[in-house]
Amino acid sequence: MRRERAALHRLVLQGSPLEWLRKDLARWRQMAAPDSPAAYHNFVVGGRGGKGKEERRLAQSRRSDEWLAAAAKRTARARQQREQRERDEALGLDGERLGGETAERWGRRKREKGVQPAFDEWEWLDQLDTDLLFGLDLLVSRCSLLDQRPEYLLMLHHGFHYADTFSTSEAVLRGFKYVVLAKAVTTGRLRAEASRSVKETLGRIRLVNAGHLRRLVEELMRDAQAATEEDELRAAALAAELAARAEAEASAGAVRARAEAIQAAATLGTWPSEAELEAVEARAAEAARKEASTKAPASTEAAQLGEDLDSERLLRKVLRYCAAGYLSKGYAQFRASPLADAAKAEVRAELRRLHPQATPPTPSEMPDEPGVAAFVTSKAAFVEIFAKPPQERGISLDATSYEELQQLFHGGGFYRETLFSLVSKINAGTIHPAAACILGESLLVGLEKPDGSTRPIGVGSALRRLAGRVVMKQEGERMGVVLTTTKPSAEDMRAAGWDEGRACNIPLQLGCGIKGGAEIAVAIGRLTIQLKPTWAILSDDKRNGFNAVTRAAIERGLRRWFPELIPMFRLFYARCGRLFTVSKDGRRAAVDEAGDEFFSAEGCTQGDSMGPFYFAIGYHMALLEIQAAHPDTTICAYLDDTYYLQEPPEALAAMCTGDAVSSRVCGVVSNLAKQEVYGSPAADLSEMPPTLRGSPHAPADGRGYAGGRLLSLKMLGAYLGDMGECSRRLCERVERVLRPLEKMCRLRDTRREKCAMQVQLEILRFCGNTCINYFLRTMGVWATRAAAARHDALIEQAFHKVVGTGSATAEERSRSVQQARLTVPLGGMGLVSQSGISRAACVGSWALVWRPMQLLCPQLFANVDIATSDLRALRELRQAHGELLEVHARVAGTYDLWDATYYDYDKDGEGCTRFHPAELPPRRQLQPLSEMSCNSDLNVMAQATWSQVIHHSEWLRLATRLASAPRRELVRLVAVSQPYAGVFLNAVPKYEPFRMQSWAMRIAVQKRLGLPLLAAAAAGDHRSKSGRVFDAYGDVAQNDGAHGHQSRHWLVLEALYDALKRAYGAAVKKEPTAYRDYSDTRPDLTLQRDGLRAMDLKVLDPIGSVAGEVQHRGAFVGLGNTHEEARELVVGRLQRGAEGDGTFKRTTGAGYVAPKAGAYARAQANGVDCAALLVETFGGFGPELLELLRGAAEFKCNKLSAAEYDETTWSARTWLTFAMQRVSVAVHKAVAREVSDALGLSAAVDPRGVPRD
Repeated sequence: MRRERAALHRLVLQGSPLEWLRKDLARWRQMAAPDSPAAYHNFVVGGRGGKGKEERRLAQSRRSDEWLAAAAKRTARARQQREQRERDEALGLDGERLGGETAERWGRRKREKGVQPAFDEWEWLDQLDTDLLFGLDLLVSRCSLLDQRPEYLLMLHHGFHYADTFSTSEAVLRGFKYVVLAKAVTTGRLRAEASRSVKETLGRIRLVNAGHLRRLVEELMRDAQAATEEDELRAAALAAELAARAEAEASAGAVRARAEAIQAAATLGTWPSEAELEAVEARAAEAARKEASTKAPASTEAAQLGEDLDSERLLRKVLRYCAAGYLSKGYAQFRASPLADAAKAEVRAELRRLHPQATPPTPSEMPDEPGVAAFVTSKAAFVEIFAKPPQERGISLDATSYEELQQLFHGGGFYRETLFSLVSKINAGTIHPAAACILGESLLVGLEKPDGSTRPIGVGSALRRLAGRVVMKQEGERMGVVLTTTKPSAEDMRAAGWDEGRACNIPLQLGCGIKGGAEIAVAIGRLTIQLKPTWAILSDDKRNGFNAVTRAAIERGLRRWFPELIPMFRLFYARCGRLFTVSKDGRRAAVDEAGDEFFSAEGCTQGDSMGPFYFAIGYHMALLEIQAAHPDTTICAYLDDTYYLQEPPEALAAMCTGDAVSSRVCGVVSNLAKQEVYGSPAADLSEMPPTLRGSPHAPADGRGYAGGRLLSLKMLGAYLGDMGECSRRLCERVERVLRPLEKMCRLRDTRREKCAMQVQLEILRFCGNTCINYFLRTMGVWATRAAAARHDALIEQAFHKVVGTGSATAEERSRSVQQARLTVPLGGMGLVSQSGISRAACVGSWALVWRPMQLLCPQLFANVDIATSDLRALRELRQAHGELLEVHARVAGTYDLWDATYYDYDKDGEGCTRFHPAELPPRRQLQPLSEMSCNSDLNVMAQATWSQVIHHSEWLRLATRLASAPRRELVRLVAVSQPYAGVFLNAVPKYEPFRMQSWAMRIAVQKRLGLPLLAAAAAGDHRSKSGRVFDAYGDVAQNDGAHGHQSRHWLVLEALYDALKRAYGAAVKKEPTAYRDYSDTRPDLTLQRDGLRAMDLKVLDPIGSVAGEVQHRGAFVGLGNTHEEARELVVGRLQRGAEGDGTFKRTTGAGYVAPKAGAYARAQANGVDCAALLVETFGGFGPELLELLRGAAEFKCNKLSAAEYDETTWSARTWLTFAMQRVSVAVHKAVAREVSDALGLSAAVDPRGVPRD
């Protein structure tokens, strides 16, 4: 009977005439009450699990925890809803609340297509002051869930469309208020409010779209008022508790002080008077009260701070950021400037000091320039910015995120046109000024800088910031031209006392619109002190530049050079911008220590995407006047960092003039404590004042400066001067920047996030391993040699900890590091040796900066011949350039030799050359030094080109080394160097198809690097299907496991089918049932395009299970041990020669090759195009599979769909990389699972203690 029921159950679930019963079962399951035993059983017991008993137990345990956590949230939410109803009844409000159960019911309804938002109470929004909106202590989501997105975007667009429709009237503000409030009542919630269910959130979105925003907002306001009253009660109770504690401690302190005074007097044989004892008691009591008043209970600020700094919590936070795809943000959590607490009076005072309270210009004082049309936004620039804006950026008072604007952009043409229209009106300044009441206000954040000062950051509206990015994208190049080619005017020259025809340098502002501007500035400084050894560099840093530069100066600069941008500037800066701070007390208007509100009334917001340009254009009028006063001084600025290069007295005079002129012209003053002077030993600095750091007369400052002349100068982060001192300072910086790697190595999987190792490897590669590149480019090879070596050593230490190389031999560890330092396409891990590429970085930087240097500073470099000059930096360049050319000649010679002769022949008679990686740059792409003065695209990406030469040289060196190792090692290197074999390492684990759990990633990486598998060491006495002992490298487990290869084949096939289906849709079939008419074998995939194509997937291992029987061909020919086998299995082979020709010889291609029928012989006879889709277990793709995926990419124009944009990250911006990464991740997951299953690790344990589920 039991068998009959099981058979019936399978029949029902497999889709039979009893399909109606299956649907009824599903409906009955859904009817179970959320917190009932039936719901628990359906979710926990009825959910999918793993194959083994232990896996199912772990999966059920995880689901049980999830269900209990969700049940606890539902209970808390239900209790809170009950309290809300009771408060409403107390107020005489008997109607049903829309939030809570009503919204839940709306969320469970079937979605109605074609429904349009019905809200029409726009006049009601006029009653709501923006202070009320901004003061709500809300938590808002960055974006909605995927299932909610269509209706959510419809809701947001309703507000934006209204704002666009009424953009020229005050009614525009209603549209933006609508967006803020709609988010507040849907995906937002009060900080003290319990989490809402997904269905309630969806229901709230539908209620807003149905026109019920007002009622939901009224409910929110009542709840916010209640929360405020509760907070006040708690604060009063806390104050009373503190007062009672203070009095108790004061009393106890007085008693202790009296006893101690008596005891002290007794030892001297005296007795204090009562008055003396009372005075002692009073002093002790006052001290105790003061101490107690500064102490908080364990649940308040001090305890919260300690909790936030807890190491494990910090690591989990980093893991969440990186798992979401934001690697730099995740790594930055270890070293980010802490937020200054705006609840502290001293922080508020500092923020107030950084915001001068001037009277801003009025709109009438910033009229449009006559005859100049407003700025016209380019559609191309808009598309480029909005298609993929930065992610995880701050959300401001408007509550809108970059992610939501991106989703609106991809949501359809109507949404896109609305956004474009709004952005165009913002950039043209034609939107009504009332819009600035939301778009123009900022969330003020104070970041504590390393020197103890505070950096004020104003987080503005997301729409305004992206609109500004569009302007910068469109006009950036022209901005750079203006800021580096404008000469002082004849009037400036006459005012400075010079003849207007006198030769005069051009001041350079390299911080806006100049590609590689920082590198150009450093190169100018570095080469100048070598070219002019008696000159000095004086460094001048402006204090609070962005907030201090006057708006009048910005307006003058715009009127002179960019008058079309005046309306946009006027829109946001002809007013006092409101500022709001966030602290543990919630969001409040920014006030100083006395409680008086302050505003953004001067300068430009540091956080405005137009801010750098506004500062630069306002400051440039001062630079021109300074240059006119000192026409022979070279003035080089990067935003507010200004450098003066000239003979020391003249450079000092120019800097002093700069202090006075910049203060008068644009309100920017110098930070005298940071002014420095540096000159080589030949420079006479005797006239430098003692107040200037670096002067021979300057005293020590107690902060690391020992006084006297500086041995080096820090210029835009790089160090110039004495090579030994520069090297020492850079080594210290490398140690400091890479110190967080110690904590990073301790990342572990959590119950929620299982991809810790994937995150570690990507942090190591994309964050840690790139931190010194800027210095390699700006400081040269010789000065960075020690720092690069130390950097490589620290990265290597972290690599060993993350990958787990403890069980490897010294030789294996050494080889694994050498391989890991190769790029991913060449079989490595992308942890490129910075010592190795230092020459390429040096040459690449000079290729980028030399032509701009000659054009911008002809007074210094016009006659310098980079190919013959004896300057140290250029001698270093020539040496690096010559050595790289020698390396290229050596590698190219070897490759040419291999390409010129066949290594062997396959059985089809095709000659096969020896394998080497592709894409070694041809000699013609390696620019000679003389070409660095030319305007060539090759100069822009020169470092990447030269680095490729080094990478190929390192690959060749490793291949030579492995030639003397066991044969499997060279086979392995060739296998992992095949096209796309390592793209799984590029996948950022934001979404599930791109994620690899740590146990799987460890197996994949250790196999790739030829390391002993930690999983194999944990296998114990297990043996293979054929009774073989499992080897340390997983070869036996890969080829002779008890479960066969079905799982790995199925997992790879699923990923491949998903990729092809995205391109070709229904034209692709997986394992079709209607195949017997044309084939004896069922294809894995078919594609119906210009005829039928049948494809069979083969996942083959190039090494095999017996160490001594590894075929040698795979060590020299790409796919040499697998491709021929795959083709023979699928399409067979033709006869070649006659039986009397002798045995086939690969070395010559001669001999007899017997015919062999493949599995698809009948299909071929019927005219079906058949192909073997080969994937090697090390990840390499066969040529037929590459052709197939590239054809799909071409069919898709290699562009991602809107839905695919939501599924990808910065590492997969084209359809081909997107598909390749997903398939590659699936391949390596499948291989890892096969190995772990064969080793008997059905509940595979991460060697660092985390179970696999």
